[in-house]
Amino acid sequence: MGIFDFFRNLGNRPSGTSPAPGNELEILLEKAVKDEVLAQDETSAQGEALRDEFQKCLLSSAVFVLVADSYNEEDEALPILKYQNTHIPIFSSVDRIMENRRLKRKGVKYVKVNADGFLRSLEDTPVFLNPFSSCS
Repeated sequence: MGIFDFFRNLGNRPSGTSPAPGNELEILLEKAVKDEVLAQDETSAQGEALRDEFQKCLLSSAVFVLVADSYNEEDEALPILKYQNTHIPIFSSVDRIMENRRLKRKGVKYVKVNADGFLRSLEDTPVFLNPFSSCS
């Protein structure tokens, strides 16, 4: 299974239920998921170029990470929220966090971090970009 197959297999969501892509990272992610070239042949030159462009954009972007309610700016370490299976949800924008009604209702805390530095600090911890979003 290729990198974008997982996202493609999340299923179709009704149009109009989520904000449109709001930044370059979200636009590239949506294009990658919908791109028929990737669906047919992930080794194609066009697919490889799109993956490279997405990766560069991701690593040069800021992302948002959910943190525990107890977090305050004086904390030395981020109390990062994880799914039960230890995957860390990261988001390309605040809009993607707020798509989840439960998180929006709860008033979840989040911080903005540099994606490249954050991902490097995680070493082998898996992340999930924009979980439960139409832009994932």
